[in-house]
Amino acid sequence: MQYIDLHTWMVGDILVKADKMTMANSLELRVPYLDHHVFEFAATIPTKYKIHGGLTKYVLRQAFADIVPPSAVSRPKRGFPVPTRVWLLGRMGRQVEEVLSDPSLGKYFSRLYLKELLNNHREGKADNSRKIWAIIVFAFWLRQFAAN
Repeated sequence: MQYIDLHTWMVGDILVKADKMTMANSLELRVPYLDHHVFEFAATIPTKYKIHGGLTKYVLRQAFADIVPPSAVSRPKRGFPVPTRVWLLGRMGRQVEEVLSDPSLGKYFSRLYLKELLNNHREGKADNSRKIWAIIVFAFWLRQFAAN
């Protein structure tokens, strides 16, 4: 899985996005574990030291166990998720409603379904943020590239 991540997902997705987003905000991003010397060394470490009891980066966590808080050593790996769930409940709520009520979406989605999707999200009955976000992106794509 690490091979696939390294040769596809990281170079073609994660690192590209990180680079673009940090440059767009005048930030400098460093990825120290991707330094080729560090990476070459890490490649020689046997898998049993990399993953132990379902915990990834095991040897790295152990190396820093006396330096960082225990909660950081034992917590699961996390990315940098975009808070779309919160955005859709907050200031963006009205704009989202306008986008989802766009008549051109009626060709592709049931208007009743879109309304129900948003209402269930707002009422806390379901976290529909990923579905709603995907539809919003599709709606903007539709406006840009498929407008009549």
